[in-house]
Amino acid sequence: WQRVTPPIPGNRGYSIGYLPLDVIDGHAAWFLTPNRLDSTPATAVSVFHTTDGGNSWIRLPPLHLNQFSAVAQLQFVDSLHCWMIVIRSAGMSQISFDIYRTVDGGRHWWRTLEEEDVAGNHHHIGGGLPELDLGQTFTFSSPTSGWVSGCFCGFGASPELFFHTTDGGHTWYPYRLTLPPTFRPANVAVGTPIFFSRRVAALPVYLLRRQGGGRLFDAYHTTDGGRSWHGTTPIPVEADRYYDAFVDPLHGFVLDNRGLHRTANGGRSWQTSRFGFSRLNLVAIDFITPTVGFTIEGIGTTNRSRLYQTADAGRTWHLLPASLGA
Repeated sequence: WQRVTPPIPGNRGYSIGYLPLDVIDGHAAWFLTPNRLDSTPATAVSVFHTTDGGNSWIRLPPLHLNQFSAVAQLQFVDSLHCWMIVIRSAGMSQISFDIYRTVDGGRHWWRTLEEEDVAGNHHHIGGGLPELDLGQTFTFSSPTSGWVSGCFCGFGASPELFFHTTDGGHTWYPYRLTLPPTFRPANVAVGTPIFFSRRVAALPVYLLRRQGGGRLFDAYHTTDGGRSWHGTTPIPVEADRYYDAFVDPLHGFVLDNRGLHRTANGGRSWQTSRFGFSRLNLVAIDFITPTVGFTIEGIGTTNRSRLYQTADAGRTWHLLPASLGA
């Protein structure tokens, strides 16, 4: 693996947990970093852009802000339109954040939504979004249409978090998923919508029954751009952390303590295969075709990782001779 990290301002060897990266294809990518990576509050965001696979980077004019905690997300839907999420503060499973938007490839930014953290139960404020916990994810499928999903994780009155915007993020409207009858009521963790086109998408949903326990995974789908979402066949999952990946509307994968579950019909039926190595330290899973996939295993408490590959839809895995980490 070749390091292609751009020259990050203020980087003096501090530990970096997460910085947003949006990869468009094998050549183009966007990278986002605050101007400070230590404990000093950041006051500006720098956006880097590459068109040659990271060999060289263009640093765009920085976006100057008031003090903030972190930059959480970056997504381009084309070469001009992008959104970034700026975390103002976080605590007690709630965050205060702003949504910024650009329509000229990152040269100028406008704040489309400012969300203030308030005390009390979850209720709708600002542009229609409720107070959020730390599990939310924003996804945009066009310059105007976007989604926010996540989980209240038992802290709020609403059982799920799934909102839609049609004006680029200024206003948001709730969408209530239809849950399986045996999981009503349930705490619902809504994953990130995976759009294969502007109309077709898959949505991973995890269900936790409030009384009696038990967890299910259900693959929801839309074919009308998100106007309606429909579940398939829920399957039981066993783990505190789950990983899922959909290659196309038909082929998907879910990893839990029992093994790797795979579907070839959009989630109507599933098959399970065991892993040939421990899954306790797996930190990611991804598939690029219905048969070829990768997973990363952390090595103890070090900063190093092992990279595994499968060529038979997860039935067998092979350790790749890759050097990952410091």
